Amino acid sequence: MQDFKRTIEHEAFATATPDLISQIMETYIPVQLPVLSGLARHYAVSDEWFCSVPSQTNANRAFSTSGTSRGLVTNNYYDAAYQEDSYRVYAGTQVLKGVSAVTKLTPVVGSNADELPITTRSLFEVLSTENVDWKVYWQSHWPPPALAAGRKVQYVRCMYPQLGSAAYNDNFVKIDDPDDKYNKLFSDARNGLLPAASWIEPKWGGGPLYNADSAEGSVNKVKQEALFKLRMVGTDMHPSCDTTVAEDFVHNLYTTLTESKKWDQTLFVITFNENGGTYDHLPPPGSKPRSKKPSDPPDDWIPSPSGLDRTPPPGAIGGSKDMMDEKTRTEFGFRFDQYGIRVPTLQISPFIKKNTIFRSQTNVPFDHTSLIASILDWKGIDRKRWFLGNRVAEAASFDSVFKSVDLNKRADNAYSSSITKSRKIGETLFLKNKYKLRYLGNPWKPDLNPAQYLGKPEWSSLSGGYYPTLTTNKDDGVLVELEIGNVNSSATTINNMENVRIVMCDPPERKTTGVTVSWSGLGI
Repeated sequence: MQDFKRTIEHEAFATATPDLISQIMETYIPVQLPVLSGLARHYAVSDEWFCSVPSQTNANRAFSTSGTSRGLVTNNYYDAAYQEDSYRVYAGTQVLKGVSAVTKLTPVVGSNADELPITTRSLFEVLSTENVDWKVYWQSHWPPPALAAGRKVQYVRCMYPQLGSAAYNDNFVKIDDPDDKYNKLFSDARNGLLPAASWIEPKWGGGPLYNADSAEGSVNKVKQEALFKLRMVGTDMHPSCDTTVAEDFVHNLYTTLTESKKWDQTLFVITFNENGGTYDHLPPPGSKPRSKKPSDPPDDWIPSPSGLDRTPPPGAIGGSKDMMDEKTRTEFGFRFDQYGIRVPTLQISPFIKKNTIFRSQTNVPFDHTSLIASILDWKGIDRKRWFLGNRVAEAASFDSVFKSVDLNKRADNAYSSSITKSRKIGETLFLKNKYKLRYLGNPWKPDLNPAQYLGKPEWSSLSGGYYPTLTTNKDDGVLVELEIGNVNSSATTINNMENVRIVMCDPPERKTTGVTVSWSGLGI
């Protein structure tokens, strides 16, 4: 809470009110995440799975795919902007190409596109070397093309530049529409065509919407200013995003997998790279410290497994001149002797009993390197041939969750009933009728129930976007109409479980930086 308060006051320049500060302690209740909580109850969830680094996205994603972050702790450290073909974004509006050496060292907005040293070996290279088929199914570019200035625009291939080779093109499959049941991921799953290992990278959410799907980005200054103000909603359950988008995606993927002819050969794992700043009452344990500092390596140094936990020295093999601690060759001198906070990790398979809670059966707890270790162990690849970070070599495999299960028994399908909460309450809903929506399910301030109505959205200058509001005054409630997906439908009523769009009858004018744009409707 102290850190959150300090961040609000010193970085966001906002007033840290008690109500605002208390948000860091809030959580979702099961009814608000029916898909995730339903799958956890009806299959398996670990309550002792820790993210690998007590820090941000990039270091933890690196650990989940290579077992090391090469000394990286925070985002942007091995930043592509330090390379010769770099780009930078100035004041959130200007994309520059071919910047000078002087400009490159200017402290400006980073790219969030970390490129690890080219000597960093990943899970995917091990699988390729051992002739095990794999694919990365991905949804949105990162870094966004508007920022990338011609660079590779897929996260995994940006983090591991060696995977940028055309030889790996078939291993990376873009999901054009995560809601399309006929997209490549869903069709491969439905037809039993998934490879031995599938890595699914959700659509990014939580940050500014950098026109992520545009090939060129905006060249108009006014439009570009607006680009950096819009908020990106993804399928990754990123904090302060609409979690129902991710819930829909997970449910659709689960349903597709269960309909596949190879469902009885499939394990579906869901986890989160880090905790997103959310609170946990359980302090994470320490991890085994990394190896001691090696002697100064020669110029043609090739890393050994122990060396893979640090950055190489500056040079052609991908070192960094900017490591903050030269003695340890890690950022801040961090020894990687501390796990991060727990993250929810689910295992979903017809061979897993309902209501299973799984923990490591060894002295080493589960963390993201357990994904790598389990996959490679299952494929029968000798650990001596992995050549990954030290954490992977010692990682606990989670195959124990299957050891006590009778393979002739299947988990029941009670999950489906857990998310089917629909009941007919009150009168039938009609299309084109005007309604006011009353919120009945607020668990945090029961004294306001049941008289909370959806009010007109308010503009937030801090985030540069609109947010819905609730009001206790019915007269201040906003009038809405309901639409269904098929605009050509002749239907007049709405059926149970129908997907609908809520449209304001009297929307406000939409604001952006330096320009006001009118709109005819606002989807909420």
